[in-house]
Amino acid sequence: MTHLKAQDKLVPFSYGLKFGVSVSEVQGAEELNSLRASILAGVQAEYKFNKKISIQPELIYTRQGSVNRGNSNGTQIDNTLRLDYLNLPILFKY
Repeated sequence: MTHLKAQDKLVPFSYGLKFGVSVSEVQGAEELNSLRASILAGVQAEYKFNKKISIQPELIYTRQGSVNRGNSNGTQIDNTLRLDYLNLPILFKY
């Protein structure tokens, strides 16, 4: 007779939330660029076909860009570039 343990059971579907910080910089005039920190938030799900193979789609919102401040050829520069992204990575896990 074979006994199944709780950790031996395959849960085929799971989901969760993702939160974090994103740090980005857009390249341009090097003396004016600075890093821009912003939020990263999203949801993820995982479907297990068996114990070794699964697929994990994610939907992640992130805001990126850069802040340009300084003096260029006698002209004061103060620009903020904001880029909003919605990413949909699909991971295959083995």
